[in-house]
Amino acid sequence: MRIRIVDIPPEGRDLEFDLDVAALNRRVGIGDSQPKDSVKLDSADYQFQAPVHVRLNLQLEGSTVVIHGDASANFQATCSRCAETATQHLDVPIDLLLKPASAR
Repeated sequence: MRIRIVDIPPEGRDLEFDLDVAALNRRVGIGDSQPKDSVKLDSADYQFQAPVHVRLNLQLEGSTVVIHGDASANFQATCSRCAETATQHLDVPIDLLLKPASAR
């Protein structure tokens, strides 16, 4: 997804979207075709069960884009202690500052 700076209004822009489960599982090394930059995990038992839901708020401060939001997901893994399948929920805060190369 690309958003141009000129498309962020003075009051900011809210975004809400889901990330594809199959694409995410390929990124963590699960599935038949893995991208070159996928993360290699020690266990193929780790996988996302449903789309990752992302909520973001974009604010423009001069030429800097300030992003606040969160991502939430469920993933499944095998317990290393009892070998049972366990489902976990993740809530991850997102806080980013994006500056143009000339301002770094």
